[in-house]
Amino acid sequence: MRIGIDGRSLQEPQYSGVSVYTQSLLQALLSLPEAEPHEFVCFLNGYALNADAIIKKFPQKNIRWLIKRWPNKLVTGGEIIFSYPNLRQLFGKVDMVFVPSMQFFPIKDHTVPWILTVHDLSFEKHPEYFSPKGRLWHKLLRPRQFCQSATRLLAVSEHTKDDLQEIYHLPHNKIEVIYPGLGAPTEISATTHQQSLNLPQNYIFFLSTIEPRKNLETLLSAFALVRQQHPDLYLVLAGAPGWQFKKIARALTADKNIIYLSYLAENVKWQILKQARVFVYPSLYEGFGFPPLEAQAMGTPVIVGSHSSLPEVLGNSALYANVLDVESLSRAISHLLENECLRQDFIAQGRKNVERFNWQNTARQTLNAFLNLKQ
Repeated sequence: MRIGIDGRSLQEPQYSGVSVYTQSLLQALLSLPEAEPHEFVCFLNGYALNADAIIKKFPQKNIRWLIKRWPNKLVTGGEIIFSYPNLRQLFGKVDMVFVPSMQFFPIKDHTVPWILTVHDLSFEKHPEYFSPKGRLWHKLLRPRQFCQSATRLLAVSEHTKDDLQEIYHLPHNKIEVIYPGLGAPTEISATTHQQSLNLPQNYIFFLSTIEPRKNLETLLSAFALVRQQHPDLYLVLAGAPGWQFKKIARALTADKNIIYLSYLAENVKWQILKQARVFVYPSLYEGFGFPPLEAQAMGTPVIVGSHSSLPEVLGNSALYANVLDVESLSRAISHLLENECLRQDFIAQGRKNVERFNWQNTARQTLNAFLNLKQ
């Protein structure tokens, strides 16, 4: 079986949720013994694309790369107006195509079956979390038609599946839930990186794109309350700047006990997670939510809100707070700082929880979905 893969999310300069999902899943797929008889054809495109940097991450022999140098704006316009280039031009002769996230794609071409992974419908449920440009981009993607046209959909959580059924009125048997896995932490010297980043010993941590959906204003206000009882506590934030970053950045510079580190390399990220006293993730909407699981993998207790996919993914392994209420969030942080028994309990439950998420299992279920498509 020849399987086409839309690899364009691998071209992102700084990997986060979707690009991490695509890379980790593809690496796990190619490593499965049962995948050896199949050939994977991965499509990349970009006028100034550094394809070699991507290709070297996949040394397996059962992958072939189809690299184009078309201008992205031309491809985007062609897909919007003509649904062109078509599947054959993007992937060559394949038996099926896997699209790991919504991209500009020939959704009217049904010459071969194709599967789409849907990570969340935040742009439908909460358009206010997106910039005008972001809202226009999603509108041009035609996500409803995209999902309706796909032969089958993979959802990263039951919550995302429920949203697909509720908003797009899709039949439940068209959607299969396959949880993502969790990458193996990279161990480095804690002392080395705490010194090089000039980090304090006593800090709570937030990690994600800095944007309105992550609800940092509430976190900053809650941190100010907690510091009244813990004056030596620091708040460390890391993540690529997103929409309205400048507005948030002004608040980050107002307190000397707040440290912003921007985007982190993988090895640095794991160590900062490991050294944190508490990981606080007040995000208002998640289709899955990698960062809390990454914190749990490093033995750091987690605070989240009890909404969207988070209770499904974290179960009883996290401390829940009303993340729209400053006092509720500050109390949760104080509980984990001051109650060592509670803290150790959530650390133990967190480590157990992450065992549920394994890229090999995700890859095996995904490959089965591919094979079932041809039956």
